Amino acid sequence: MDTHADQDAVMRFVEEFGSYFAGFGLSRATGLIWAYLLISDPPEQSTSSLMEALHVSKASVSTGGRQLASMGAIRRTHKRGEREWQYSADPAIFSTLLKAKVREYTNMRLLLERGIEAVGDDPARRRNIEEMRDIFAFYEERVPALVDEYMAKRKKEGR
Repeated sequence: MDTHADQDAVMRFVEEFGSYFAGFGLSRATGLIWAYLLISDPPEQSTSSLMEALHVSKASVSTGGRQLASMGAIRRTHKRGEREWQYSADPAIFSTLLKAKVREYTNMRLLLERGIEAVGDDPARRRNIEEMRDIFAFYEERVPALVDEYMAKRKKEGR
């Protein structure tokens, strides 16, 4: 296989991922970093290696790395005696990341319940907000079970 063509395909994926990520109102560079870390070999990449591979600034790597680490999507480590951060994505992180979304569903459901209380008994004013509350309550209930089911399946498959 042509390694240059393979590298072009990989970088197209990274670029697409960055653009997709930007569609959620987050920085394109953050999406580029995440995508690159998902497919990196070696899995751990330095600030400099990310800057070079992705043609982004040190500030973009630093900001994006902090955002992804705070989301639980990647690991960001600093080794004693070294000046650069090291970044890596670990597939085991994803189940934790998905379960963390449940907190967001719970918080939104609670906010919507306060909204229902605020509008009172008027069915016309409650209809949309009740529907939205019910959707978030459903996610809140089902997502942890789906993640557990998926992780059990992977374990059974030996992955």
